[in-house]
Amino acid sequence: MIRVEGLTKRFGGIPAVDGVDLEIGQGEIFCLLGPSGCGKTTLLRCIGGFEAPDAGRVLLDGHDVTGHAPWLRPVNTVFQSYALFPHLSVAANVAFGLETLAMSKAERAARVAEMISLVRLEGLAARRPSQLSGGQRQRVAIARALARHPKVLLLDEPLSALDAKLREETRLELVDLQARLGISFVFVTHDQDEAMAISDRIGVMQGGRIVQVGAPAEIYDRPATRFVAEFVGRINLFARDGGWIAVRPERIGLGAGPHAGTVRECAFLGERRLVFIDSALGRVVASVAGSDIVPENGAAVGFGWPADAERRLPA
Repeated sequence: MIRVEGLTKRFGGIPAVDGVDLEIGQGEIFCLLGPSGCGKTTLLRCIGGFEAPDAGRVLLDGHDVTGHAPWLRPVNTVFQSYALFPHLSVAANVAFGLETLAMSKAERAARVAEMISLVRLEGLAARRPSQLSGGQRQRVAIARALARHPKVLLLDEPLSALDAKLREETRLELVDLQARLGISFVFVTHDQDEAMAISDRIGVMQGGRIVQVGAPAEIYDRPATRFVAEFVGRINLFARDGGWIAVRPERIGLGAGPHAGTVRECAFLGERRLVFIDSALGRVVASVAGSDIVPENGAAVGFGWPADAERRLPA
């Protein structure tokens, strides 16, 4: 559905996107994940037509759209700010993108009603954005973006303004919505949990480049670089043979083990506890069940991990 070839975008001579190659399939939820400034939003804007690349091209459904304006591409975008018109009703906001299509008034009204129903906002069509919750405003923005029946929906950190509980509920709604529509979603986020929860695949970005692409489990269990290992979830890194060994905290076992240290701190996180251990290996973090009994601060503790928990990374 989407193919990006050698895409480069510079600002002031500095590459924000640096020679990216990427393919995203039909009906896939693909997340661009990375820290602020890594180029993920710029890449999304190049796909959507809001930025013109300095090199490379963008193909949508096999057609080169690199030089096409945003409204001439079969995509629509949900922005981080939602960008709703405050003086227009929910229905008028959803209808706004249909004004340029050759549709009768009745057809336009039917499409608006369909979109409002799709995002479960029935009964709120006459309200203005200021009369809606954050989650409802986000759904209006999605309904407006879907009203033109795009082949691809681009989402630029659309959940960042929501509180934690609402963000979790809304991302589940997005997954359900995408499954019903069957179109491709390209989702930009810096939230690892968000990316892991909704993605079919994730592209991790660093310094304008995609450094690893894979399913969430692959990104988490088999990081390709130290950057990916440290950015996605918590990790223990141990120097070995000129490289690094990465071990996730949940694979660290407390009690009997070949290593010993002193418990420095325990952090209670509800269903899990993080145990921070000072040892000859450096600071080690173990993740155990919240109901488990753990040693007190200052206590000596043994620890270890199975061989299959290790992931070798380059220096």
